[in-house]
Amino acid sequence: MFFLFKALRRITERNRVGKTPFDIAIEKGQLKCVKHIVLSSWLEANIDMRELIHASSMKNAIDREQLDILTFFVSEPKRFAYIIHLLVELNGRFFNLVR
Repeated sequence: MFFLFKALRRITERNRVGKTPFDIAIEKGQLKCVKHIVLSSWLEANIDMRELIHASSMKNAIDREQLDILTFFVSEPKRFAYIIHLLVELNGRFFNLVR
């Protein structure tokens, strides 16, 4: 269990191109991994979820048509609350995700 906590602690670290493990899981369509990260009680207690669920992670899921991951994000009120006010930039314009 210690190794899991150690791994979760590093979940917000970015690689040399600026991606977190969470971003990569979204890109690859790894719903099971995304769920494991988001539903971790340790993570919820120690990391602000907005560090993971933000405009670029949502845009990444939309651009890659990861509908199962997007559905997971909006299927629970607390997760949905993180994204309801996010703005995504497209061609120099900003759009609210839920409009």
